[in-house]
Amino acid sequence: MRSSEIAAIRTGVAFSDEPHVVCLRVSGDDAFAVLDRVCAADLFVRDGQVRPTVLLDEKARVFADVYVGQEDESYLLMAEGPTAKHLIDHLKSHAPAGARVAVEDMTAAHDFVSVHGPYAWELIGELLGPDLIGLPYLYFYRTDEVLCLRGGKTGEYGYDLFVPKERSAELQARIEEQGRAFDVRRVGLDSLEQCGLENGFFNVRREGRKGLSPIELGLQWRVSYNKEYVGAEALRAQRSAGVARRATYLIGKEPVMKGDGVWLDDERIGEVLTSGFSPTIESHVAVALLDRPYFHAGIDSFTAGKSKSDRSAVATVSPPVVNNRSLYINPQRHAYATRARDTFPGLV
Repeated sequence: MRSSEIAAIRTGVAFSDEPHVVCLRVSGDDAFAVLDRVCAADLFVRDGQVRPTVLLDEKARVFADVYVGQEDESYLLMAEGPTAKHLIDHLKSHAPAGARVAVEDMTAAHDFVSVHGPYAWELIGELLGPDLIGLPYLYFYRTDEVLCLRGGKTGEYGYDLFVPKERSAELQARIEEQGRAFDVRRVGLDSLEQCGLENGFFNVRREGRKGLSPIELGLQWRVSYNKEYVGAEALRAQRSAGVARRATYLIGKEPVMKGDGVWLDDERIGEVLTSGFSPTIESHVAVALLDRPYFHAGIDSFTAGKSKSDRSAVATVSPPVVNNRSLYINPQRHAYATRARDTFPGLV
């Protein structure tokens, strides 16, 4: 991760290839029933719309961060966390007996390329047509064999492009060529993840590897308590009993590292799950699993460190911790070429 990559995401346009994203097409008469059995959210989606949810194991532990979308008579399942084989096996093992369903691994023949930044919409409009500028958040549109999803997990405008492998190199070359007018920059996954951390987006590869439930991870908005699915019974039991710990965001001027303890005076009250330095706010941002009395934002009396004698001050916060530029960009008024004439609030 480099500060110049973060700056491109926060103030201009950046792009990245994301080979870790898996996409399945689920079709057939029982496609909805199969997905509804494994997805924790109520699957009310319109054609061309996606819904974020999670997949759980029988103990209600999150193992996949997913979007579910409807396209004509089939469904798209885009996931981070499991491999395509793991995901397919999970669907098949929990499908109702005799289910009439076909599962296609689209990842094998497609690449996932993403474009981010407060002016990402402008580059996408030049690449794929001006109609894409008005694409609503969490909707997708297929054009010229490219499926464009307006999503993103950085806090800025974000577009995920699902493109056949034989056209991927051409598309990325066009992004670089047409992106010169936007000073486009190729960025790494670590930079995208840092921006996601600053905005409170769940990361299945970091805090998601701790075997925690949606309640402990603060992801109850992605689940339903009104239907049956894998892990639903265990999740309801945990909700009824109450959780002892919950993921909470911290910031600190001094380094905060994964595995550090979180302390109130001499009492250890939690553990840091993941962290990263934000060059935007010049502070370390972390997610910590804190004990129940303390998992609230706005507390500045905690410290974090490996031991009682090696600690620095931290404060609990509610993300985002940056003032995302995209909140103030209006495609009908603004353009990258004339950005110097515009005045925006600071990122901090």
